[in-house]
Amino acid sequence: MVDKILRFLPILILFDLFKWSIAILQIPHSYLRTLFVKPEIFLINDFLSHHKFIFIYASIEQKIGESSLHILTAIKDLGGYVILVTNNSEYVFNNEVKVVCDVFIDNKNTGWDFAEYKQASYYVYKNLEKSNFSKVIYANDSVFYLQPNLKVELYRMLDEDCDVVSVFDGAGTRNYHFGSWFISISKKIFLDEVIRNFWNKFFEVKNKFYTVMRGEFGFSKALLSLLPKTYVIYNGLYICDLKELSLQNLQYMSPRVHDDFFEQRSITYGNNDSNQDPLRDYISHNLGKYALPQAFGPLLIKYCDMPFIKKDLFWNQFQSLSSIYFICSVLKEKVSKQYLNDIKAYYLKRGFISGAKYHIKLLYFLGVR
Repeated sequence: MVDKILRFLPILILFDLFKWSIAILQIPHSYLRTLFVKPEIFLINDFLSHHKFIFIYASIEQKIGESSLHILTAIKDLGGYVILVTNNSEYVFNNEVKVVCDVFIDNKNTGWDFAEYKQASYYVYKNLEKSNFSKVIYANDSVFYLQPNLKVELYRMLDEDCDVVSVFDGAGTRNYHFGSWFISISKKIFLDEVIRNFWNKFFEVKNKFYTVMRGEFGFSKALLSLLPKTYVIYNGLYICDLKELSLQNLQYMSPRVHDDFFEQRSITYGNNDSNQDPLRDYISHNLGKYALPQAFGPLLIKYCDMPFIKKDLFWNQFQSLSSIYFICSVLKEKVSKQYLNDIKAYYLKRGFISGAKYHIKLLYFLGVR
């Protein structure tokens, strides 16, 4: 295994250097653009005594959809002060949006989610720093939000005993990091100079590789440097302890888990049934190989009422597109018929990366799409 890693290491390093070079080339243009193109801010409601926490929501959709309405409505019901930020220059800012948000920021097609997080954070530092809020929650629309159990999950994000609460985390082949698509931090952490400096040093580059490396990974590094008390809702131990994590339910996991497990079973785990729980044993030793919300999403939705499903489930081929109807059979217990049709239509229209045109694959690889 070590020999295999070492053999491909030079190629991986070259790929990373190439991606970094593209991102670095974009930085001067992005920096100059931010000097002349400023975000447009609309204040709808002031921060009042009934507001308990701040919810920053980064959106790339053209108009507010049912998924966003689910999460923003739930947040408002719990006393959240909603700052909605979009990088879509064609976003439809109408009365439906005004009902569910308190501040609307049009970031003028600048950057990805962390660029939106940055602008909203700056707004809070400038206008709300002395307000009485307990948490700042960052979230984006890279998932479909499912109404059942959504408020229960949000209550967990507001845990006063923890400085950082995340829905998922990851280790993988790189550094440990929190899932940045839904993460909550305490006011004390948010106002710390380390976090302020993180946002000041983050360039609003429209490059997904840069956003992951300097955004998601960099933000986690800054948070962890403060030695916070952390809580990850669907962590590796939680998944490995599920009684439903069994061969009978392998259909609710990514085909990658299925294929990898049976490839290893004859070598590492044996076929003589000496191991009473080979799948659980395999997963517990190989969690770092998988993106947890995608690999185990259907299982967590069906048996744990997890109120999210990732939008890149099929695009990045965590699931085979042929299994769309199986996924829908899981979701039909949780959502309305119309919402289910919208989710299915999104997945079928987007397709998967291996079936995309060559220029789309290249742009995706470079991180600029």
